[in-house]
Amino acid sequence: MTENLQGRSSGSELLIGLHVAEYQALMARLTNWITIQASLWAVLVLVLALAAQVWNSSSYRRVLAWGSVFMFQVVGIFWYQAQSEVYQIIRYVEKRLRPLVGPLVQDKSFWNYEKYLAEQRGEGFIWWEWTVALLCFSAIPIASI
Repeated sequence: MTENLQGRSSGSELLIGLHVAEYQALMARLTNWITIQASLWAVLVLVLALAAQVWNSSSYRRVLAWGSVFMFQVVGIFWYQAQSEVYQIIRYVEKRLRPLVGPLVQDKSFWNYEKYLAEQRGEGFIWWEWTVALLCFSAIPIASI
């Protein structure tokens, strides 16, 4: 019986190790998506700087304005895609990985940061999550002037 418990214990430890490795891989992917999101703001600043530089020397201002608006919207789409991937990883960890690890560690008080955030921010979207969409929709009338 002792051998059976030891085998079960080492099997559980191995399984926990696999889940922790999966968690670490997901957190590395999450970090990459967040880095991509942060770099997109630099792309927007670059597009704006280039458009401002060319504005006075170009006779195609309307094309330049529409091209800039298009680039802003493409960057916005990439930003939302990255945000969606971040949310998918969080959902997977909370809904799939946590239930698999819980019985193995006999204690559900682990990976509590998302629960803490949910208590802090409440339900639904945060105001700043809508800013990119609002900027994209408001950019179209501005560029058509």
